[in-house]
Amino acid sequence: MSEKTIQVDLPILLPDIQDARDNCLAMLTHMLENQRGIKQVHITHEKTPTQLCLHYDPNLISLSAVERMVWDAGGQFKDRYRHEAIDVIGMHTADAATGLAEILSNLPGMLHVTVSYTARTAFVAYESDILQPNTIYQAIGQVGYKASMPQGADKKRKGRETNKEHEEHDHGSAPSFLPHLLQERWELFLVALAGVFILVGWVGETLFDLPEAIVLF
Repeated sequence: MSEKTIQVDLPILLPDIQDARDNCLAMLTHMLENQRGIKQVHITHEKTPTQLCLHYDPNLISLSAVERMVWDAGGQFKDRYRHEAIDVIGMHTADAATGLAEILSNLPGMLHVTVSYTARTAFVAYESDILQPNTIYQAIGQVGYKASMPQGADKKRKGRETNKEHEEHDHGSAPSFLPHLLQERWELFLVALAGVFILVGWVGETLFDLPEAIVLF
């Protein structure tokens, strides 16, 4: 039975994942393993950087299709399962970090939480369809602490959301029934189609002596 493998560096695919042993990665591997032609997906910790390894059947799916699948799944994973570091100001004991972690863990949609008293930081993973950042900040504020995104992280998150809005807007201009690949290239397709019409018009007017009104129509 034929089988090939492909490896993708995890920090490139999922830069927000700080721990290569993050439990959320099981969701990504499960998502990919359910695709046609994919035989096995696992995380390789023995190499640096950590890699996502996919075993696939080349008779059922091409290498380029596997690569597209991986990056599409990675994008969906990042959009749905957010991983963020939140600065927490006001903790004065290690017990405070433990208590805060317990409170945040009980929020609906929270996947896992680690609060470091030494770093004064809460590392959270949550499902964005259920839980929003403001709810997390409010929960931290309700116990007397102040929460803020680390310098540069907030700009990165806003940039990611802006890019997503632009992508949705761009894709929204294409008919939804079209394949995803064609939606991404919709503007290019329209330009090419316009070129074809111009060429047909020129041929009709030059070779067949069609009236200009018909050609323009």
